Amino acid sequence: MDLRVLPNARITEVLNGDMQKIIPLPQNDVEDRYYFWDRFHQYMNYLVVSANHIRMQEVNLTYNLNKAGLTKLGFQHVQVFAQGNNLFTVYANKYKEDPEYPMGGLRPQPTLTFGVKCSL
Repeated sequence: MDLRVLPNARITEVLNGDMQKIIPLPQNDVEDRYYFWDRFHQYMNYLVVSANHIRMQEVNLTYNLNKAGLTKLGFQHVQVFAQGNNLFTVYANKYKEDPEYPMGGLRPQPTLTFGVKCSL
């Protein structure tokens, strides 16, 4: 069985922690302590950390130019636009972890797009 472990800020705390203070985690599907989990789960809140965050994933700004000035130039419609993707993330957790992108993984980079739409 291939187990994949995603790195995060608390994995070393669990793996190298004092066995008198942490609850042992089951290692596989045949772990003999599974039947004790009803007694353990209430004490495992030290493994749960808020992952609150705010992400600005997409912003679109559009401006339509005044038609009166456009007809003199031979245009019926001119629209200027800007779009931003993955602009920023505000973390509300002390580890600055992003629940959608594990530590060590690549996060999307901010992108900006500008353009003009014209019709004659």
